[in-house]
Amino acid sequence: MQLFDFLKKQADIGIITQTVRTEAENALADAVVDILGKTNLTVRSIVLDLSSDRMKDLRRTLTEEAPDENDVNPKLTEITTMYGGFLQLGRKLPLHKRRLPLHLALRHTKYRGADISQISRLQTNHPGYKDHIILAEAAHLAAKYTLETETETFLASADEAFVPILHKDGTISDPITKEIFSRFGVLCDWPERIFIELRPFY
Repeated sequence: MQLFDFLKKQADIGIITQTVRTEAENALADAVVDILGKTNLTVRSIVLDLSSDRMKDLRRTLTEEAPDENDVNPKLTEITTMYGGFLQLGRKLPLHKRRLPLHLALRHTKYRGADISQISRLQTNHPGYKDHIILAEAAHLAAKYTLETETETFLASADEAFVPILHKDGTISDPITKEIFSRFGVLCDWPERIFIELRPFY
């Protein structure tokens, strides 16, 4: 919530797309059902209405963009191919493996010595088609804004297929996050970490 409170005080730096809005609304409805279970339907409806109103208040702090599908599709193709490659590598690893076995490290030298649990976890946490679209829209907008002026583009998320895995021992696994930034100029991170990153500049 710190990030949204921060964005309320700034002008035109927060962006949302229709895809993100729709996915957020669906996730909210699912969360209400998961938490309240078989609670009285009227109670569930009231809670959902209150939560939806709160979400609309938060969205008012953001500028809604509507990227053209034809502009997004090339990024979408590249992202789908990228994750396909990561998943192929992840399937060769024991689940939650944090280091590449020697025979794979010899072939994938860029990950030698790195914590690659973000890759191995794709076996159980692979982003879906809508996630690919969200990232493709962010990549397109990053390219668009960078043409206009020097811009840093952040994608706030809690999906560890995008954002770094923050281990309890203080270490981080972020090879996918780094690849996204390298290819598309989009820095995916947890909302609270983005807030800390942006706060000194405003």
